[in-house]
Amino acid sequence: MTRRQHFPAGTVEFDLNVDHGKIQAIQIHGDFFGQLPIEEVTAKLVGTTYTPAAVQAVFDALDVPSYFGKIPAKDLVDLLTRQPQTK
Repeated sequence: MTRRQHFPAGTVEFDLNVDHGKIQAIQIHGDFFGQLPIEEVTAKLVGTTYTPAAVQAVFDALDVPSYFGKIPAKDLVDLLTRQPQTK
């Protein structure tokens, strides 16, 4: 599944595979201005339970501005764990 959003500090796209309630694979793309390699974030997210609390715990342990620039951790967690809209 893909979660994508434009923020004032840039666009973030999460492409992820969730199976049995855990993140099995994830790629992060965008035009945000982080300084550290984003692969460090993806490595920490793989194997994480796909719930807002578990994903928030991963982001709490990160220096989020070093990876995502001025995009707040809460906004990233909300985007990543957003459930699809049903019609």
